[in-house]
Amino acid sequence: FPVTIITIAKNGKERPTTLADARKEGYVPSVTTIMAQIAKSGLTNWLNQQLLLAALTLPRIEGESEQDWIERIMVDSKSASKEASQRGTDIHAVIEQFYRGDAYLPEYPMYVHKTNQALIDSFGPQNWIAEDSFAHPSGYGGKIDLYAKTGFVVDVKTTEKDVAEIRPYHEHLMQLS
Repeated sequence: FPVTIITIAKNGKERPTTLADARKEGYVPSVTTIMAQIAKSGLTNWLNQQLLLAALTLPRIEGESEQDWIERIMVDSKSASKEASQRGTDIHAVIEQFYRGDAYLPEYPMYVHKTNQALIDSFGPQNWIAEDSFAHPSGYGGKIDLYAKTGFVVDVKTTEKDVAEIRPYHEHLMQLS
């Protein structure tokens, strides 16, 4: 999600940062902000599927106008997206806390241990650094989910699919590169 940086104006009051401020201070857009400019076919297909499922499972109520029914379908289809987004945010937070060594949970969920084991299996033992910000000289920046000083970068993605079915979306590969 884009982050709004607050600037202190000459009068001492807070105001949103402008493009001129960003240029003066050397702020750069995040990878996510840049990628928001392109179509995400995987996400678009998933959102369309949610819309179709909502239309199929929400019969029209007797006397309901077509417009009210369509609005109800739209609200229902967006609820799946909000739930998936929140679930992803929650999972990211727990994985971050695990790798930061925060004393947050007495016992971490199984997905944290599976993630850790998959990273060990793939990269060997590493000292993972969680949620670190960066700004690249080429003019973009952001936050890295996990990285190791040996050069490995990990971007955590969540799905309800079976492991055998998981294929990265093109935009996920672009984000990592």
